Amino acid sequence: MDVFFVIWCFVFGAILGSFAVATFHRMFDDDKSKRSHCEKCGHKLGLADLVPVVSWIWLRGKCRYCGAKIGALEIIGEIAMGLLFALVYWFFPFELVDFWSILAFGLFLILSVVLMILLICDQKKQLLPVSLLTFAVICAIMYKITALVGGGTGAGLLPVLLEILWSILILSGVYFLIYKLSGERAVGSGDWILMLPMAIVLGNPVLAFSEIFLANILASLFAIIYMVVKKRKPARLPLAPFAIIAFFVIFLTQNVILGLVKNLGLL
Repeated sequence: MDVFFVIWCFVFGAILGSFAVATFHRMFDDDKSKRSHCEKCGHKLGLADLVPVVSWIWLRGKCRYCGAKIGALEIIGEIAMGLLFALVYWFFPFELVDFWSILAFGLFLILSVVLMILLICDQKKQLLPVSLLTFAVICAIMYKITALVGGGTGAGLLPVLLEILWSILILSGVYFLIYKLSGERAVGSGDWILMLPMAIVLGNPVLAFSEIFLANILASLFAIIYMVVKKRKPARLPLAPFAIIAFFVIFLTQNVILGLVKNLGLL
């Protein structure tokens, strides 16, 4: 493993993590033409204020001009995206040996940024913008096509397409039914659409079931910890953060999961 590329991926990911957070802020700012600025004093930020991770640490999480706290979202988003990019490079499910596999890698990174913005939107606003969901689906389709060309279809194109269809039915289908049957009380209208790009990328019913299982485990653990710490039940939990985190875990460990299932004779 080339350590240089791992470090480069972390730095590039941190930069795009900063972009993801800034995009979230601009989406809910009436003046979308504004340069990056302090939310408290409105001062436009200079280059020295915008270096991912470094600027936040150097400024101790405060605005250089008014001393207001910047908040944890910026530093968490930058570090999380940096680590994610490094892990994706390290654990990508097939080798980056030709144009198509490298293109698939790039498309997955783009999808990762879109999913990060969706995660922040749902966590902060409990909203999943249709434009981002649509772009995520397009990225997922393009990724899957290039991944199949770069990594090969193995057993043939038709079985692969059937597995993708089953994955969509399991992920999007289950949450669509929950959405309809609960009258949007259990999950929102955008949640089942969010599952579409994940289902397409995972493209396997075993991985789809694993995604649902892990997302619900993460949500349950969060709820338990919240009740222990806060001494009260949490309000309605947004689905996207847990589903997206679970998606990345399942994607990066898919070869291990499928190998284990195969060894157990379940495939």
